[in-house]
Amino acid sequence: MRMENLEIWEQRIQVLSPYQLRLKVVLDYSTQMINLFWLDVTNITNWTNSHKTWTESNAQTSNMVTDHTVGDLDTNKNYNITVSDVDAKVHIVGINGTTCNTIGINRVCKSDNDGKIYFRYDGGYSPHTFDIVAGDNTPPVATATPAGGTYGASRDVTLSCVDDSSGCNHTYYTTDGTTPTTGSTIYSVPVTISTNTTLKFFLLI
Repeated sequence: MRMENLEIWEQRIQVLSPYQLRLKVVLDYSTQMINLFWLDVTNITNWTNSHKTWTESNAQTSNMVTDHTVGDLDTNKNYNITVSDVDAKVHIVGINGTTCNTIGINRVCKSDNDGKIYFRYDGGYSPHTFDIVAGDNTPPVATATPAGGTYGASRDVTLSCVDDSSGCNHTYYTTDGTTPTTGSTIYSVPVTISTNTTLKFFLLI
């Protein structure tokens, strides 16, 4: 009986997959000058380490940029940021070391070691309500079936992913022992293993 050895390695990659509120200078690009404007902050609610909501308004309705520092958050956690009547994915970017990504329909920013998020908003004021809520911070669980081992015949290996929140994206894999990348084969059907093989894969969420 011929015996084949199947090695399986798993790697996970989590894509990055907001009481303190400080507002800095507001820029008026229409005059190519830096001007200071009053910014009204009202309706401060849900002010916890996992959820913060407030409303901003100003007489200037366009060509406005504001830098925000939001603190008293859990450290190194993902937070979804939305702005009423505005596409936050377009008008919010991370600054001062804060990483922000677009995951699905959400703009997701990660708090730092001090529990702070720094972001820049350039969507104008009419007014708008900002909402920052803790996002998905649990990585998905991936499994390969059957597990690595020695078998007496070929096997079809199934790669599966379970995630209770944002859901799994693509699973990339290789069968030649190299480390998979986003340029590797995307898993769609069971992988047939008939010789000694090292199967490596990772999840992109």
